[in-house]
Amino acid sequence: MKSLIFSPEMARAITENGKTQTRRLLKPAKPIIAKQQGHKGQGDYGLWVNDYDGSGETAKSVKDYSVSCCWIDADRYIAKYAPFGIGDIFYVKEKWREQPMTFDQTTCEYSDFEFQYKAEFTDEEDACYGRRGGLAPWKWRNPMYMPKEAARHYLKITAPPRLEKFNRISEADALAEGFKSPAEFLEYVAELYRDFSPEHWCWVYEFERIEKP
Repeated sequence: MKSLIFSPEMARAITENGKTQTRRLLKPAKPIIAKQQGHKGQGDYGLWVNDYDGSGETAKSVKDYSVSCCWIDADRYIAKYAPFGIGDIFYVKEKWREQPMTFDQTTCEYSDFEFQYKAEFTDEEDACYGRRGGLAPWKWRNPMYMPKEAARHYLKITAPPRLEKFNRISEADALAEGFKSPAEFLEYVAELYRDFSPEHWCWVYEFERIEKP
């Protein structure tokens, strides 16, 4: 099953703010080939998107040197190379830990482990030993290495993916992303990507939360 990494803030937004969209920076479809070619992504002559009128609202064609040196119709590119398609189900990877709740002083062994998630803890709550049976907190782990059995959010893509510039996000879509405004969304995204530009293109995914398959 596919997976996608969410920050603690965005994982929390799924349950608290009804988050139903996520935007991810468009990158070369075949990253290994792109790296061999010396291309990193948008803006370094390895990946272009043409919208013809410069509005950034609708992608018309894509040139991705990791798959072809020719322009590819955007609909064809999306259908073939979008990481996720309509109907796909994936689980959310987030900061997590497997925290013991019991310590046997006789055997010096921990037991009663439970999965915990950074999104559910403020820094103050994490310092409260009462939420861990009186035990010290274990280190939060990289979401990249979160196993499927630890997942608590399962999402299903509900609409065809599309390409859009980050700065074309609407007020309604910003709310669907879990933010109060497009400006707040862009400020958050700018902290995620190195050399970020609001003019960069991104994948737009719409989803719904489902029960564990």
